Amino acid sequence: MEQLSFGIAFTCYTVGMTLHLGYALTRRNNLARLGHGILWVAVISHLISLGFRTYYARQVPQHSWYVPWSNWFESFSFFSVVITIQYLIIQRRYSVPILGAFVIPLAWISMIVALNSPFGIQIPNLQPALQSYWMAIHVPVMFIAYAAFANAFAIGLAYLIQE
Repeated sequence: MEQLSFGIAFTCYTVGMTLHLGYALTRRNNLARLGHGILWVAVISHLISLGFRTYYARQVPQHSWYVPWSNWFESFSFFSVVITIQYLIIQRRYSVPILGAFVIPLAWISMIVALNSPFGIQIPNLQPALQSYWMAIHVPVMFIAYAAFANAFAIGLAYLIQE
């Protein structure tokens, strides 16, 4: 179930990115609206995937503190969903659909990096240093900040190209 929902999320990220790039080239609002809706499906499916991954990993006795950002695959996967959530929040507030053509490719590239991570999608054995509740606090805060920088970079790039 985890891999199915991850596959749906990846497909939706790809389609959403394509629709936003199409909007950037044609300025057809229906492409941006459809891409925006598909990105919501991607985020929901991605969060379901991360939830299943956490559930499966916590069935292993030594994984009681497991969180779904414990290796390269999970970190880049989590990074892409946080970038997209922040973009959707920005989009809801300011409604500048052209930004999706700059932001969503960053999330898509992060998904590609996740899929090509050295250890693949297998659930890792946690090192003792990672078996702490701090892992559940520190890493998401860090990724929220990184995603804010990624969104700011993409938005800045969009405005530089506009000028």
